[in-house]
Amino acid sequence: MATLKQVLIAVAAAAVGVLASPLSADATATTIIGAPKPAVTEISKPLEGKELEDFLAGWPYTPEGSIDITNTTLATELTKFNKSYNNGTALTKRSGGCNQGECPDFFAAFDLYAQHIVSFVNGQAVNYWFYWGRWNDCGQCGEVPTSSDGCFDFTSCGRPQSICVDTGHSRSHRIWKDNGDKSCYRNQRDYLLPACPPIAASDISHPVEQVACNW
Repeated sequence: MATLKQVLIAVAAAAVGVLASPLSADATATTIIGAPKPAVTEISKPLEGKELEDFLAGWPYTPEGSIDITNTTLATELTKFNKSYNNGTALTKRSGGCNQGECPDFFAAFDLYAQHIVSFVNGQAVNYWFYWGRWNDCGQCGEVPTSSDGCFDFTSCGRPQSICVDTGHSRSHRIWKDNGDKSCYRNQRDYLLPACPPIAASDISHPVEQVACNW
């Protein structure tokens, strides 16, 4: 069995090889970085009923012996590459489990978007979770890499804000730092079925109604 260090080195080498390949040099495989993007109106179709029940029965899919590299620099770099490639070459609209983009889904003002990545390197399985906090404000969208805790800060139209999404309790809050205003929400978590390896699962927690603040 390979050690964690050996696996990370192998994955890093594979990532560098992909980044240096002709595919990454294609004009369409560009990284989308910089200013917030204009808002979009497309929404995903979440799993429901028996389809959702069957999905959750095996969720999250993690091969036996897989090494979890969540919250490592390697996971961050692999995610950047996968995301830039999907953004540049995907044929589907910016919704669903694969090709989300920077705007929140389900017409939400903000959300917490999570992806579970499963990959294999030299026969060794590796997996990790990656999280983004996203917002749609002042007619523009943006995103910030975050953690499973779901808290992220950003500035929109000159107003610094802080948002926390608590998926375990289906709630979130939003604070405007310039005047201390705070709003709280009940959240809904929707699961999406991706069809684009190495993404094994995607889910989105988003506000569905404003409620009294108690946290």
